[in-house]
Amino acid sequence: MKDRVAKTRPYKYHANPKRGGPAMMLTCERGRESKSHREALDILRHYYQNNKKNKTIATTSPVVNSKKLLHDSFNSARLSLDDEIELLKKGVAADDVLRDNSTKSDHGKCAPFQEYRVDCGGIVFIMCTLHSQHTSLNHNNDDELNNISKGATTDEKSTMDEENKNETVLNTKKRKVPTSTDWDPIHVLNQVINDIHNTTTPSSRFIIRMIPIQLTCWASLTEVKETAEQLLRQFLIPNAIQRFTSHYRPSSKNPDKYQPITFKIEFKKRNCNHLKRDEMIKLVADLVQNLADQALTMIETRTSQNADISTEIQKQDISKTPSLFSVNLKNAEYTIIIEVVNTLVGMSIVHNAHRYRNFNIMELKQQKEEK
Repeated sequence: MKDRVAKTRPYKYHANPKRGGPAMMLTCERGRESKSHREALDILRHYYQNNKKNKTIATTSPVVNSKKLLHDSFNSARLSLDDEIELLKKGVAADDVLRDNSTKSDHGKCAPFQEYRVDCGGIVFIMCTLHSQHTSLNHNNDDELNNISKGATTDEKSTMDEENKNETVLNTKKRKVPTSTDWDPIHVLNQVINDIHNTTTPSSRFIIRMIPIQLTCWASLTEVKETAEQLLRQFLIPNAIQRFTSHYRPSSKNPDKYQPITFKIEFKKRNCNHLKRDEMIKLVADLVQNLADQALTMIETRTSQNADISTEIQKQDISKTPSLFSVNLKNAEYTIIIEVVNTLVGMSIVHNAHRYRNFNIMELKQQKEEK
């Protein structure tokens, strides 16, 4: 009798998408990951296609190029039945619609969203793959500070330019950062919350929480510092500079009118032992403080020719100048979210995060019903 050979299933290799771009982190009950994954893809594709359709309708002229419309529609995802009917009404050939829709695979490289497997029970990480374009960001060109220096003469501008070259923290080298202007996870989350009782939009039965992630990186202190610095420069520092330059007046009768921006840091980790909580929080908090100090120094140097602000700031002792930020753990204006899952780190800065009820979809649904 021949020996029976055990049949083994062929191993399917799953290539994770590249880190760096935005994502949506989902929590669910253990064993419901696959169902939550399907629900999340349906929800994200629905709002991505709707937003893209609204943009094309707003920007296209009445005479529509059918080939260009077909290419733009199939650029990232499969079309639903309504989208196919919409294309047929606009003059696209039926054969082209059926052929292109059949060749586009949801698991291919053209899919706008792909799962990043983190091997953690109850966690699903959906990564946005639309950040292939890279732009080099120059942090020297802050709109608020450029408006201050518009009234300066050429000699004054040349001296200001020489001072800007010596700045170290805010004027770092240009580094290429993955950006995605077509998809904002916080905006999508707001749309999901607004349509939470709409029967025509995809709903969730197994997803418990949807946490927006603006940038992702490898679980290392170096990459976490670079990612946090990029987030702070983009979403936090400009708001603090704008509030300081528009509200802070040391010689006013009510100097307490200016209130610095409050923030807090929320850190959670799963299946990761080499990143310590206290170390990570101290790293981000020190980075906020350093960037705030350098921003104050830059404001004082760049407003040297502004009579309204500079004279008041120069008379004031630098040590007595209020800070741009303050910590408030109970009711912070901005929350810096750090989620560590295995070797992946997701970070985001959310304004008034307390209104999202810890990003719990079930609680938000009940809150809507009570209203």
